[in-house]
Amino acid sequence: MDDIESGASALLDENDRHVFHRDVNRTYKVAMKGVGATFFDHAGKSYLDGSSGSFVCNLGHGIESIAKIMAEQASRITFTNTRNFTSEPELRLCKNLAALSPMSHSRVWVCSSGTAANEAATKMAYQYHTIRGNPGKTEVISRWRSYHGSSMAALAMTGDLHKRAPFEALLAQRPHIDPPYCFRCPWGKKRSSCALECTSALETEILRLGPDKVSAVIKEVIAGAPLGALEVPDGYLQEVRTICDKYDVLLIVDEVISGVGRTGAWFATSRSGVVPDLITLGKGLAGGFSPVGALVVAGKVFEAFSSSGRNFVHYETFTGHALSACVANAVIEHIQRNDLLTTVERNGRYLGQLLQALRDLRIVGDIRGTGFLWAVELVEDNLKNEPFSSDLRISDLVVDRALECGVLLIAGRGAADGLLGDTVLLAPPM
Repeated sequence: MDDIESGASALLDENDRHVFHRDVNRTYKVAMKGVGATFFDHAGKSYLDGSSGSFVCNLGHGIESIAKIMAEQASRITFTNTRNFTSEPELRLCKNLAALSPMSHSRVWVCSSGTAANEAATKMAYQYHTIRGNPGKTEVISRWRSYHGSSMAALAMTGDLHKRAPFEALLAQRPHIDPPYCFRCPWGKKRSSCALECTSALETEILRLGPDKVSAVIKEVIAGAPLGALEVPDGYLQEVRTICDKYDVLLIVDEVISGVGRTGAWFATSRSGVVPDLITLGKGLAGGFSPVGALVVAGKVFEAFSSSGRNFVHYETFTGHALSACVANAVIEHIQRNDLLTTVERNGRYLGQLLQALRDLRIVGDIRGTGFLWAVELVEDNLKNEPFSSDLRISDLVVDRALECGVLLIAGRGAADGLLGDTVLLAPPM
């Protein structure tokens, strides 16, 4: 055991008395070193990172070329106040993302996380409508069982009941509609014969609230937990785009998990041919080397601000962070140089084929996903597809057992109805 590992063991021996962990009842291991898709704890045990550190370490661990670029940038400049300055890394990141996005004439707001990007998106949508003389358009419609972040505004949009529950009394009451969940269709339809009633629900909700009250709609193209790699059906985004245009509502697509190559494309939205008004990014954008998020803004939205001479009023200390932007550029260039999108598309199909063998298990109800984002939905019996009792916390048990075996997965709860329904997600590095 080297000096670093000995020091980590000593800290644990002191009962880990200084860290306020997210789970105060769990005994934590100390992660020491990572190489590729594997990392090691303080006792030398190795783990296969099948979760990419919760959809973050998209390239894996210990990439020396990126660490070197990061160190070189840190020796030059790490941060400047964006009230007066931009930086070369910020300029280059915005150019890179604008070129990769499905939008034309897009601009990019660089922030510190996916939560921050979704927070900024809601503020930008409201200010966009206000500039155009519609200050009453304040509502943002999201979906139940979605996740858009942990700030109060982002959590209000989130439809994950387990994450909302401790703060429900504090949350603004935002409108939610059911997701396009073909395995458990809320409208009792089969995908082969449905009329996309899930999109009709959006129009119904806009009309219920009043089109003059609705600012934006926020959607995940392919979800993380709890819905477990739920991908919108063909035609869904196209119809949502039509509805948004009909009622002057902005379309925000949350690609915090699905963006930057996770599905085999830079943006999962691009597969549909739909052009959103705002796209949010985070998690894998800087590969876990540094926290960063981004809001990609359609030209028409930016034009409303620039033509009116109005600023985007939103304050966040680490906006445009030079070091984080530098790392994000390095991640993008690493993906391009190694043609990792092709790798994800090819190997993602193979991964999906391997997972199909699990359908023989009685407790496997559904297997879904694309690229390097897949999930297994667990049920009591796949003849009826009834979910397990939430008290059993089946997905947590599976993920904890996998951890004991040296594999990291992600547990999701509430897929079926917000409270019931277990999913186990697999999201390996590229």
